[in-house]
Amino acid sequence: MRRMDVWAALVWALRDQRVDLVWAVNDDDRADTAGPRHSVTGVVLDMAALGGRIDGGGPRGGHDVDLDAEIIWLATLAMLREERTHMAIDGLFDDVPMRMQRYLRKATPVMDMIASARLGELPDWMPDGWRTGVSRRQLEESRLKYLGVWDALAVLAKRLQGSTRLGKVVEMPSFPRLPWHGRKKAVDS
Repeated sequence: MRRMDVWAALVWALRDQRVDLVWAVNDDDRADTAGPRHSVTGVVLDMAALGGRIDGGGPRGGHDVDLDAEIIWLATLAMLREERTHMAIDGLFDDVPMRMQRYLRKATPVMDMIASARLGELPDWMPDGWRTGVSRRQLEESRLKYLGVWDALAVLAKRLQGSTRLGKVVEMPSFPRLPWHGRKKAVDS
């Protein structure tokens, strides 16, 4: 079995496989059941919901999506539903100081994770580099956004590690959770 970092797996599912578009779920907040599905799993789920018999034959249109990409997307959608219904997701923002609670109430780490994966870039935890002019609040909010994405990826990795159908071994993120620890602080000159 092939090993894959959870970040690489999510970027692969969204950018290469375009599984979110195939499942007809995009940024306009349509429900995951809205619109036609064009993946094998989606078509079978639709047929089963209607009580239809599945004979396994016949042509169908649409894109073929790797089964692993669909499993990754289904796990991500489950997390997104939990975030939208304001359910607590275990593992998000562990060890974050209480002074950050106001920001955490409006945080959307799963949406940020999906948006970052679509772009293929992690959020910037150090806006404008070490230059002065960035307020402490901006710096802390950018770090919390990065931390939220990292934690969401870690939760996704744990959920995917429990999957028996996944053809890949998904590992925790390979980059540090708190990259700013251990670095020298900027000294104003």
